Amino acid sequence: RRAGAGSLKPCAGGLVGGLFIAALPSTRTMTVAALHAKSDPMQHSTVTAPALTLAGRNKTFKIGPSQGIKDLWATFMQDFGKIDGQVGLRAYGVCHNFDGRGNMDYMCAVEVKDAGQAPGYLHTLQIPPRKEAVFTHEGPVEKLPETWAAIFNTHLPAAKLEVAHGPQFEVYGEDPRQIDIHIPLK
Repeated sequence: RRAGAGSLKPCAGGLVGGLFIAALPSTRTMTVAALHAKSDPMQHSTVTAPALTLAGRNKTFKIGPSQGIKDLWATFMQDFGKIDGQVGLRAYGVCHNFDGRGNMDYMCAVEVKDAGQAPGYLHTLQIPPRKEAVFTHEGPVEKLPETWAAIFNTHLPAAKLEVAHGPQFEVYGEDPRQIDIHIPLK
């Protein structure tokens, strides 16, 4: 199953409970590795991101954190590291398919070489090359919704950045207390 564009609302999904503890770098996020040194989550980098193909578990939720998202991560972690064509060991929390009525699809995923290699029970999502603002959340994952709110309510408007339609996502890497947040820009 393939997914389409997202929306202009903040995601604030968030991996919880330390389900994803360690990871290796992915070539996609290495271009923003310098962000990890920043202590202010309101600092951002603007990057031209390459195409990204993801495969993982997907479900519809109300916008914002929920127990259901935690449960989806628990289910997905049974697949993690075992998906054909998986690239690296980074995990992605993707918010997409916003319906305008307060719902979104949330996808726990990994990067894959080819969506066709993913097992049929997994959802695939292809994100084309695009311009993104990349922020880094530093601290406990439980505080991730506060970072999302600050990005959308304070920083994006102050920086005069226009959010484009498309998936918004979190990238979980080696340090579970540093999470990159990717927002599509016009």
